[in-house]
Amino acid sequence: YRYDYFWSFKNDKIDMPQLFSDNYKGLSYDYFIELAVLIYFFASMEGNSSTAYRYVFLNHLDAIKLLCLTREEYIERQTEKNAGDINNVVYGFNYLYPYPFIEFNKNIYLPVPYLIIDSICESLITRVTNGNDRLREDIGKYVAQSYIEHILKDERIYEEVVPEIQYKIGRQTIDAPDIMIKD
Repeated sequence: YRYDYFWSFKNDKIDMPQLFSDNYKGLSYDYFIELAVLIYFFASMEGNSSTAYRYVFLNHLDAIKLLCLTREEYIERQTEKNAGDINNVVYGFNYLYPYPFIEFNKNIYLPVPYLIIDSICESLITRVTNGNDRLREDIGKYVAQSYIEHILKDERIYEEVVPEIQYKIGRQTIDAPDIMIKD
């Protein structure tokens, strides 16, 4: 729900569907979610069918290619990431999270099907914001803040939920806390 909210968010400051499309070759977040749901569904079935997987792969190949590394790239990145930093080994950083598909000998493999959900939900937003602090700040300020406000209002357990407001003290404009709650 959270990432669906994030990737469908749009206001006068940020257009997340357009941002997604611009970063992922004109594809939509819904298209990636469809891929994830189909893979998750087929992977959870007893005696899952290679015909079903072929259908999913052929109909979502453009998205799969954006979630794919060659075997050599995977080994190189994984070795590089874990070299000299025991925390990455202990805490299990793995390039299968952002890139769950591996291409080898002209075939595409999905070694750990359950990672597809994390890859599409968490990793796609991380890949877009990586190295772009301004964008990360904007997503936090406009998207995440709106999401938290939405969740708090939806719960209806607080008397009042007030979003960030600006007020003046003398000539100075000050931002209130991001969200205020009256219990």
